[in-house]
Amino acid sequence: MHIYAKVSLGSSSKYLHSECLKGGQFISSLGELEVYFDQVQLSPDGAEIFLDCSLGAIKLYVPRHWQVIDNLHVNLAEVSNKSHFNNPAENAPRLTLVGNVNMGSVEIKYI
Repeated sequence: MHIYAKVSLGSSSKYLHSECLKGGQFISSLGELEVYFDQVQLSPDGAEIFLDCSLGAIKLYVPRHWQVIDNLHVNLAEVSNKSHFNNPAENAPRLTLVGNVNMGSVEIKYI
């Protein structure tokens, strides 16, 4: 399963439900997008999420036991990944973040 969400000039919260998430795309332009992964199981191979955040904010709420890999390109922006709050096992589900953050912010929160 692949997911898609876009926010422009506003705010939105998305509560995802999936038994085998493989990937997705989240776009925030001059807006705020919150995405909750607490009802999601990742594909056995993990999932790759493409983020495009420009003059906006994206907040990702992920389970504490997941391993989040940050491969984002940042330009005059901030990515906050407080990974010291989680303690993933070696074989933990893997969520890879790719894409661009331009003059915005991405925050990864562990729940």
